[in-house]
Amino acid sequence: MHRTRLRTVSGDGEGRPCVVLFSAEPPWTVEVVVDDLTRARGTGTDLFEALRSARRSLDEEGLLLCCNGARANARPSPTAAAAGAEVVHLVPRRRPATARDVVPLLAPAGPDAVVTVEAQERAWEARFASSRASVLSLLHPMRYVKAIEERVRGPVFWRPREDADGFTSWERVVRGRR
Repeated sequence: MHRTRLRTVSGDGEGRPCVVLFSAEPPWTVEVVVDDLTRARGTGTDLFEALRSARRSLDEEGLLLCCNGARANARPSPTAAAAGAEVVHLVPRRRPATARDVVPLLAPAGPDAVVTVEAQERAWEARFASSRASVLSLLHPMRYVKAIEERVRGPVFWRPREDADGFTSWERVVRGRR
C-alpha cells in the first residue's frame, strides 16, 4: 500500500490532516485515516472508483477529502481508467479536455474546490448533457438551417434518396416545394 498526506474539511470549514492509503495495482482500494482512526474504506474497478466509494463514507460524516479526485470536474479518461486511474482530467466547461488538464488523482486540492460525491455526479451529468447537445448540433448542423427556413418558408425535412450506385444521399425538401 502506498500512502499520501492530505486534508479533510468539515462543513464548518475546519480542516484536519489525514493519511490516504491506496493500492497501486488491483484490487483497487483506498483507505482514509483521520485522527489515527480509519474513517473510510473503498474498493472499485479502478482507483478513482475506490476513492469515490471511500468519499461516500466521509460524506456521511460531513467530511470532504481535499484532493483532485474530489473536484466537481474530475474524471479519468477511459485509457486512464483501464490503467487504474491514478490520474484524472479536470474537464473544462467550454472546451474538450487535453493533456494540460491531466492531474494526479490523489494530489492536494483546495477546500473550496472539492465537493461531495453526489455533487460531483450531478456536475458530470450536467456537463455530459450540455456536451451531448453541442456534439449533436455539430454532427447535424442542418438543424440550424432547418429552424431558419421553417420560419421563412415553412417546414423543412430531409428525405433519403438512393443514387444509381446504391449510395444513400439526402435531399432537402421544403414542404409545399420540391
